[in-house]
This record gives sequence, structure tokens and C-alpha cells, in this order.
Amino acid sequence: MTRALSALLAVIAAVVLPGPAHAQTATTPSNVTMEVDPTLPTHTVYRPTAMEKLGRRKLPIIAFGNGSCFDNGAGYSNLLTGVAEHGYLVIALGPIGGSGRQLPRGVRATEPAQLIEAIDWAVKENDRADSKFHARLDTKAIAVMGHSCGALQALEVAGDPRIKTEVILNGGVFADLSARPGWTVTKAHLAHLHETLLYLAGGPDDIAHETANDDFGYIDGVPLFKGETDVGHMATYEEPNGGLFGKVVGAWLDWQLKNDQKAKLMFTGENCGLCTDKAWTVARKNMR
Repeated sequence: MTRALSALLAVIAAVVLPGPAHAQTATTPSNVTMEVDPTLPTHTVYRPTAMEKLGRRKLPIIAFGNGSCFDNGAGYSNLLTGVAEHGYLVIALGPIGGSGRQLPRGVRATEPAQLIEAIDWAVKENDRADSKFHARLDTKAIAVMGHSCGALQALEVAGDPRIKTEVILNGGVFADLSARPGWTVTKAHLAHLHETLLYLAGGPDDIAHETANDDFGYIDGVPLFKGETDVGHMATYEEPNGGLFGKVVGAWLDWQLKNDQKAKLMFTGENCGLCTDKAWTVARKNMR
């Protein structure tokens, strides 16, 4: 096992991000409600607070996996609140504050199947007549997103045909799965993806730098954008609205799920926004 891989395994096992403990509902500085719905107690939902003000607008659906595969749905609240504020339903794995369990190193507190559970729940809520989400969700605009270990979870469920795009944050597939019992996603799996993909990494100091770059070589046949800037493995997610990475994530989702042509310019064309930003190193495949 390489030193970089060993370090990545350690962080995936050990990183725990802070969040409010044992609450069912939390307020945010923006017009977003973060809550645990009683019909989905193992997840945290981020939604615009004033659902009645949406009018005819419908919310695309985002399922999110946490770093360390931890079960604290509030751990990335700055990033996910920023996404929800701009007209999305975001469902993160784990309740607010998590279970508080102390897990052995390498044991996941959440599983990839919970991302599909989140999508299934949202689709059912859209159809349920007495739900606050009834007819307010865009079930044709679904993304799966994750950080570090959560990025691997996202890739593991990529075969679901309902997923239109994936956002892989500071993560990538391990070449040697013998060190990760229970994972089934392999490098070969990457050659058969159907959705568009955004990979973001934190530069050479990011312990996922190597695996993210390696994934790029395996993925083909789908639009793929990979961007890196020197912010390390934890990037800017704890900054308001997720900071710089939150801005890029938001633009990608707006393009992919809302067909926002202005947001598209950050990623496409010879002079794309990130392409001309000297702070970023970018690579692209099948982008138009």
C-alpha cells in the first residue's frame, strides 16, 4: 500500500465534522430549514423554508454522503445550506448531530444504499398528496454528491438510471480494494458510468489528489470535468455557503439540473471560467 493511500484511508476513517447534536430541526442564517423528517429519521433534509413561495418552480433533488461515511447530517451544513438556498432539496446521510456512536477505525456509519433511500423518499414525497413537497420536486433532475468516503458512496450507486449528475468531492476509487472490505466499486466500474461528473480536489496536499487523478484516466464516454486548487482535503466546506468549492458546486448543479446557460460558462468553452483562473488546474473529457 502506498503512503498516500494509507493516509487517505486514515482520514476517511477518522474525519468527523461538527454539527448540532440530537436536534430534529435547526435554523440557518439563510432562508433554509434543516430538519429530520419523521418519515426519514436516518437522514437530514435541507429545504427552502418558505415552500409556499416557490410558485411553479420545482426543486431538483440532491443526495449527499459525508466524509468518513459519518452519520452526522449537519456536518456539511454550510455547504448544503448554500445549495438548498438556491432552490434545491438536499438530503444528507445521518440525522442532525449523528448517533454519537464511537466506531472502530474503518467501520462506516452510513452505507451507499442510503443515498438511494434518500432519492426514493423524495420521489414518494413528491407524489404524496399531504406532503409539503407534493408536486414541488423535479424528479427528473437528481444528483448524488459526496465528500471523501461519501464520494465513494456516490460512485457506488452511480448505476441508478434516475441520477443525472454526480459531484465527487476530494475522493476517488481505490485501486486496491483489499484494504477496504465491503466496497464493490472498482476502477473498471468507472468505464460504465452514464451520468455527467464533476470531480473537485484540493491540490497536491489533498490526500485524494492521487485517486481523483487516476479516476480521470478510467472514465470515458460521459462529460467529465476535473478541477483542482490548493486548498487541501477539507477544501472550503466549513466557510459560509461552502466557500470557493461551494460556488463551483452550485454552478455545476445549476447547469446540469436547471440548464442554466450562464453557469455552464464556468466549465465549457476554450475560455471557461475555471480554465482561465490561474488558481485552478482543470482537465476535461467530452465537454461541449
